[in-house]
Formats: sequence, structure tokens, C-alpha cells
Amino acid sequence: MQITLFDNYFIQSANDFQEFDDFIAKNKSIVFSDTIDTNLSILLTNKEKISRSELAKNAGTPYKLRLYILKNSEIVGWFYGEQKDSETFQMIQTAIFQEHQNKGIYKALLPIILEILKEKGFQKVFSRHKATNNQVIIPKLRQGFMITAFEVIDIFGVLIHLTYYFNENRQKLINYRVGQLKPDALLKEALSLNEWN
Repeated sequence: MQITLFDNYFIQSANDFQEFDDFIAKNKSIVFSDTIDTNLSILLTNKEKISRSELAKNAGTPYKLRLYILKNSEIVGWFYGEQKDSETFQMIQTAIFQEHQNKGIYKALLPIILEILKEKGFQKVFSRHKATNNQVIIPKLRQGFMITAFEVIDIFGVLIHLTYYFNENRQKLINYRVGQLKPDALLKEALSLNEWN
């Protein structure tokens, strides 16, 4: 398929995805030569690289985590989330019935969920919350999540995006990106900043 944009400019479907990916890999640094991009392979351990590759295979059938929250044999809440890409898991919803709220359930649940996801090999965990949902936002910030975006949507209004990075170097990278941390030697190498000296 080929569609004319204007004059002699067209768009065309890529039929061979591998060829398309190879083309991007070959030409990305040319098109974006003035931008600071990160070579994640420098920051990741071999185990993390293997996990990313394994998780990428799940594209058609993403990993899903569904948990009931119980008190004795009574279901008092639930959690669910799912894989978004080869490195990202989205926490979609945690719900606890009102009579069981403010008892520390979420605070206790959060590190367990993170440990499950770390063992699966995810690089980061992301979630979106109404900006005034302090019941969830504060425990997540205390657990090490970082505010990574704001979003305004018609259904919910203002949402805060929180992201948790398992890799310490990626935590440093996000702190560098927002101007809170000077890059160490490893970050300078990953960002090709040494070339500018």
C-alpha cells in the first residue's frame, strides 16, 4: 500500500517487519544525532537483557497478574495488572472494601507485587492515579515509585503516572533526566556524554 502525502512524498506499509526494524537500527542515530539517547544495554545486567528478550515474546499473550485479597477465607479486595511491552508492567487496579481500608493492606501488598514482577524480569512498573488519590500515591512514593508524567483525560481528569524502576542505574537515569542528579561514569557512557568533553 502506498499513499501520497503531497508532491513526491508518500507513506508505504512495511511488509517485512525485521527489515523495517533493521532499517531503523541503522538510521536512528543519523536522524536523531543531536538528541541524547540512552543505550540501555550498558545499564542492564545480562539477566535483565535475557528477561527483556523473553518478555518480548509475550507480545500476543501478555503476562497478566490477578490477585484476590483475602481476610481468612473472605475476599476483601483484589489487584490486577498486565504486561504492556517487553519491559513494562502496568498496575491497573487495586481495590479494598471500605471496612478493610486504612489497615496497612496496600502497604503490605505493594512489596509483594513488586517482588513477583521483579522475578518475572520486568524492568519497570507503571501506574496512573487521580491526582488526589493520596491513599495510593503516598505509599507508592515511599516504596520508591517516581512521578514520571501527568495526564489529563476526559473520564478521570488529572492523572499522575508513577513508575518504579528495578534497575538502580535506571533510577539514577531518571533522576539525571529531571536534573536532580549529576551523571556518574556509567551514565556518561550510556548517554555518550564522554564524547562531548
